[in-house]
Amino acid sequence: MLKEIEENGFVTRFLRSFSFYYQFVNDLQFESNYGKIVS
Repeated sequence: MLKEIEENGFVTRFLRSFSFYYQFVNDLQFESNYGKIVS
């Protein structure tokens, strides 16, 4: 039981950091595309 909780916590942290990274990459791509449109 305790092991399952630890694994779930790890998965949650992993998904959270992964979605944060994905959002970060999306923002970078959007900014570079926006810069191309403006200039």
